[in-house]
Amino acid sequence: QESHVLVKAAFPLNLVANYATYEIACGAIQRPTQPQTPVEQAKWEVSALRWADLSDETYGISLLNDSKYGYDAHSSQLRLTLLRSPSWPDPAADRGIHNLTYALYPHSGNWQSADTVRRGYELNLPLQLMSCPAPNSDGDQSLPPLGQLLNLSAQNLILTTLKRAEDNSKQWILRCYESQGNSAELLLESDLGLSIAYPVNLLEAPLPLPETSHNGQIFKIAPWQIASFAVGMGNGEWGMGN
Repeated sequence: QESHVLVKAAFPLNLVANYATYEIACGAIQRPTQPQTPVEQAKWEVSALRWADLSDETYGISLLNDSKYGYDAHSSQLRLTLLRSPSWPDPAADRGIHNLTYALYPHSGNWQSADTVRRGYELNLPLQLMSCPAPNSDGDQSLPPLGQLLNLSAQNLILTTLKRAEDNSKQWILRCYESQGNSAELLLESDLGLSIAYPVNLLEAPLPLPETSHNGQIFKIAPWQIASFAVGMGNGEWGMGN
């Protein structure tokens, strides 16, 4: 119930890193842990999304969380801001009971090879189990040993959207981004029978097929690129409108 009290969770680590990496929207940003310039020194706390990471050449620690967005780092320490209790613009901000989850994820190598981006999503979007009634059928009702609703075929591609297209009721829009600063190849695999028709921009207007696509189904995704595609059932041959 206090006002103007800053509460942080601090994690001293047995490593020395010159840079910390923080998740931002559809990407990551690297910042020095030993700031030199006045601008760097003023950033004693920075905003980030689901994770921050300290790594040296062989080992690292990622700090994951589900609802807090203020971090700071030194060469051997990560801290996460839990409460600030300001009085402006909301005089009752941060008062009351808070429920939050954070976790340390130790890993070998850097955050890219450790799939820290996916670990952050897994903490925020845990697997949910649903019980469904069995269909009324006399046939085999057993499930296959392996299934995939949507598989982008590359670990560094993150699916962000699957929505119905605004102007074509027979199509869906799939949007993904490259999350590690490396190029990737997108090949959509789906037990739902979905395939890519053509790439689109953020307004869902069709784009020409790039020369790097193979049979219109394998696409080169550039580092940090946000890519959108029109998809549908069948072989991907649909009109570009209603």
